[in-house]
Amino acid sequence: MKKNDLKEILQHGDTLFHVSAYETILQQNFSVPLYYHWHNEMEFFYIVSGNAKMRLNGENIHISAGDIVVIKPNVLHGSYDCYQQALIFRAVLIDYEFVAGILNDIVQQKYIAPLFEEDNSAFYLIKKEDTYGPELFAELNNIYDIFEKKREGYEIKIKSLIFNAFYYLYPSISQCRISKPIDTMKDCTMKKILKYIDKNYDNKILLKDLAKEVSMSEGYLCRFFKINFKMTFGDYLLNTRIQKAEILVRNTDYSMELIAMKTGFTNSNYFTIKFKQVFKETPTKYRKKSQDFNKIS
Repeated sequence: MKKNDLKEILQHGDTLFHVSAYETILQQNFSVPLYYHWHNEMEFFYIVSGNAKMRLNGENIHISAGDIVVIKPNVLHGSYDCYQQALIFRAVLIDYEFVAGILNDIVQQKYIAPLFEEDNSAFYLIKKEDTYGPELFAELNNIYDIFEKKREGYEIKIKSLIFNAFYYLYPSISQCRISKPIDTMKDCTMKKILKYIDKNYDNKILLKDLAKEVSMSEGYLCRFFKINFKMTFGDYLLNTRIQKAEILVRNTDYSMELIAMKTGFTNSNYFTIKFKQVFKETPTKYRKKSQDFNKIS
């Protein structure tokens, strides 16, 4: 992820095969919510094990194992949940050009294009008990499994499975929960806030600086944060710094002093305390465990 933009610019797949599938495993009592972000691709987000609270387009939803959220392109989404139970979720991201037909035929016009249009619906929530919910869930798991194994010709199979998924998704939309209309002004403000924090998290950020950036009073900005992010400005900034630091702890050999400095912490002792509160061990032990795991895998 580029440091100065919460819009993901990570290439999901590549230009010739613009689709990707991920799995994330969070341990019990993981106390940092998933960061808010958006991207150009449509996303199937679904729970394999556990449950989570998500926030999309200013709405709170609760999803459990077997549930699927279909997130349209450029919709701001994330989680304000601190997970008391272990959680496993998967995501399949698909670019429009990957599934769009050259001829703009009826399949594209009637079934494909509406899923990518940024209209009044930001997402669809399909519960496991909904008609075709289990079938859609199975197809998404098939996509993930084949994407992971990457056997010869896997690209052909994945593309066919995506259309199978659309086949089960289409009738489900008529009975699933559809989001409220997008509040464009609020959406733009939230994205502006997130961009500012992501650009400046490694420096000292004061509430008054952010308030000036988004043309709000400090009091109104505090209320805006609590309502729309379900946490305070200070908590969100701390979570951002912890998330950025964890990546450096896991993927670099930087000293803890340097990581603390690069992620906006005042000193390494304070960084270690906050890191341990989240990950239940010091950054040094966390790094060693991560390195040992990588050697095994």
